[in-house]
Amino acid sequence: MELNLKDRPLTLPFRDVNHILQGRSRHHYWRGIGSLSIKSFGDGRALYDTGAGRYAVDERAYLVLNHGQEYSITIDSRTPVDSFCVFFRQGLAEEVQRSLFSSDTALLDDPEARAPPVEFFAKTYARAARSTAACI
Repeated sequence: MELNLKDRPLTLPFRDVNHILQGRSRHHYWRGIGSLSIKSFGDGRALYDTGAGRYAVDERAYLVLNHGQEYSITIDSRTPVDSFCVFFRQGLAEEVQRSLFSSDTALLDDPEARAPPVEFFAKTYARAARSTAACI
């Protein structure tokens, strides 16, 4: 399945707030444009397609997707799959980066300055055994 949403406007639910999505389902499909997020799953897996890659996310790995990333998610399982996804508001990563790498003087002189965009590698990352139990 080729994902092509270039003609759709960038409309992100909850783009101005951080939020957590926790759920349990045997079947789920969604396609759209998302915000910076960390996706994790337990008791099964979810399949993501970004157009540039396909990712299987389960209890062994989590997925990071960038703000404005087009993707689809599919869950198709005989048993319920647990999901725990954290979504970050637009600009949060840039604000954190700016606060970590700017001097105190620069932050005080121009507290509203914009930082350059932050991009993470869209890929699955192995989860440590200890963090797995805490996420799901």
